[in-house]
Amino acid sequence: GKDSFRHFHAGSAVAGIASTGKFGMVKRLDAPRGVLDLASMYFADVDIVLTEGFKRDAAPKIEVSRKALGTGLLCERRSDRLVAIVADHAPRGVGRLPVFAFDDICGLADFLEKRFMKKRCPASGGFSVRLVADKKRVPMKPFVQEFIAGSIYGMTGALRGVKSPKSITVTIERKGR
Repeated sequence: GKDSFRHFHAGSAVAGIASTGKFGMVKRLDAPRGVLDLASMYFADVDIVLTEGFKRDAAPKIEVSRKALGTGLLCERRSDRLVAIVADHAPRGVGRLPVFAFDDICGLADFLEKRFMKKRCPASGGFSVRLVADKKRVPMKPFVQEFIAGSIYGMTGALRGVKSPKSITVTIERKGR
């Protein structure tokens, strides 16, 4: 019933709510989007995105299975990219997939880190690149950040007076517009 809720339901394309240290947004989409598309659009600056739903999406999945609802799985192992299971029982037909108990939070966190996060951390220590175009932040995949940073660090390394800087700021503006 707040103003932002009323604005969105009255037809606004985007509604937001902000307070000290927090921001939330609801945005109408022009077409249905998959989880990978949404993650690249809105969460490019985070290490990992966990979602609920998206059962038939192409993203890797961890199925939560409760004995009270049956011992079969909703996801098909190969076609649904099932990578692990969290269950309060021993699910049937899981093959070599890891199965975690509901209270094995550390085990699941370790699995997520080894399976998904270590791949994104470059052996070189990595770069963090922030790109803003016309006052809007542009999300970038880690490969693109590494490419831009490597190119700029490589070029500036040849300049006199530049010795292993911790950060470089580049501003590019078009003239005559």
